[in-house]
Amino acid sequence: MKTAQWLTIATISSLLFALLFLPALAGQTVYRLVALAKGRKRPTLWYLFQQIAVAVDVAAGSVLYGSRHTISAKTGQLAAQGGKWHTIQEKMIDAMFYRGHCKTAATKENLTKENL
Repeated sequence: MKTAQWLTIATISSLLFALLFLPALAGQTVYRLVALAKGRKRPTLWYLFQQIAVAVDVAAGSVLYGSRHTISAKTGQLAAQGGKWHTIQEKMIDAMFYRGHCKTAATKENLTKENL
C-alpha cells in the first residue's frame, strides 16, 4: 500500500514539475532581464541557473540515495566511509569540477567532518 502511495505522489509531483518548469524558467528569465534593463539589482541569470542545477542535483540524490543531499555530498560521505564504488565515483565527479569537490560538498552539507 505504501509503495502505491509513494508511486502516486512521485508521479503527480513529476507531472507537475514537467508542466510548470519551462513556464517558470521563462518567466524568471524575462523578469531578470527586465530588472537588469531597468538597472535594478537582482540575482543574475547565472545565479538562477546555478540554483536550478543544485535543485536538480538534490532531486537526483533523492532518487539515487533516498537522501536530501546532493549526489556529490553523498558520494563524498560514502567514499570517506570506504565504499569502493563511491571512491571511483568521487574521482569521476571531482574530475568534472575540482579536486576535493565531493569531500567539500559532504563537509558543507554536514555529512562528514572537515578533517576527513
